[in-house]
Amino acid sequence: MEALRRFGLSERAFVSSVYASTSRRIAALGGARVGITIPRSAFKISEDGRSAPIARAGLRAARLLTPGLVRPILAYTRATAFVLHHSVVTSGSVRAAHACRVPVVTWTVDDPRELARVDEAGVDAIVTNDPRLFLPDWRLH
Repeated sequence: MEALRRFGLSERAFVSSVYASTSRRIAALGGARVGITIPRSAFKISEDGRSAPIARAGLRAARLLTPGLVRPILAYTRATAFVLHHSVVTSGSVRAAHACRVPVVTWTVDDPRELARVDEAGVDAIVTNDPRLFLPDWRLH
């Protein structure tokens, strides 16, 4: 935060962390918008290998659990944005965050079908490696 202030960037910065204590400390310093990131790895989910069917079941469970976690996580971390991996985004998690008056940022969306799904869920911002994803004709490929 000191470096962001020194360069006049704190009001334009968005700092996000997977660590609740880090988000909490940054929020206490004030100045920057703060996100708490809930990575898929927090749910121990990997869709690779022989355990993929179990992982998919875990992912479904994570999607069901996440809306109920939004309020307590935001209250504890004092985050001003909820940051979710696209695979756990649901309209329920977005509604829960919006009820707390915080936007939902999702990452990393590189597939047109996932873009359509998270857009339908109502996310406020999308992180991608490929901005062509937002071109009208790109979705057709």
